[in-house]
Amino acid sequence: MEEEKKMSSEAAVSEAEKAEFKQGYKQIKGFKNKFRYVVDFVKAHENLRQVILFTLFSMCCAAGQMITQFVLKYSLQTIDSLCVPFKWFIFDFTDSNTADFIGFLAGAVVGQALTFILNRKKTFKSTNNVLISGTMYAIMAVGIILLQTALGGWVTNACQKANPVDKSSFLGFIYTLTGMAVGGLTAFVINFLGNKFLIMRNWGKKNLPAEEAQTAATEEDEKDKDEE
Repeated sequence: MEEEKKMSSEAAVSEAEKAEFKQGYKQIKGFKNKFRYVVDFVKAHENLRQVILFTLFSMCCAAGQMITQFVLKYSLQTIDSLCVPFKWFIFDFTDSNTADFIGFLAGAVVGQALTFILNRKKTFKSTNNVLISGTMYAIMAVGIILLQTALGGWVTNACQKANPVDKSSFLGFIYTLTGMAVGGLTAFVINFLGNKFLIMRNWGKKNLPAEEAQTAATEEDEKDKDEE
């Protein structure tokens, strides 16, 4: 019963904050003031701040991954020995070539590395051991790459079985894009939850009040800047 009252109270506070935010936003004049009001609201709600930052950083990392993949792909295609179809394990590049596979793999590594670097301090303000968290993240990243590749292939193949089309056609491109979207969204969710609740969680400060944990994270950031 007490737990139900607590949950009801938290929900009421949440609704009250939402209503207060909407009312305050309407009353503020000027784009800059409205923008500052939104930023202050996001900063005051840690979970919301983390989701927004993680999403923005993920977009940047995805861009870095795509650039790396395409640059390597078209650069390596100048080597004849890498212009042959490639297939190994769940990686099927029989419709492309080995250069495309190398570009894909290198791009995935770059994307995951950027995700770790950007989100560790900026999004989750992690103060745990970087070697341990880095090792755990590397293991998760390998699993994510394998799952994303396999899931994308399964979805694309399922679409082809339901309505077979030429892979080079526009609909074939849509099938491939759908597979990539499903795999990417799954990877995004796993990456966020894995980092937030396991890899980049400040285990040593889990029992501290939110204010103290935030202060400790800020002090850690300043310490890192002084060392640099």
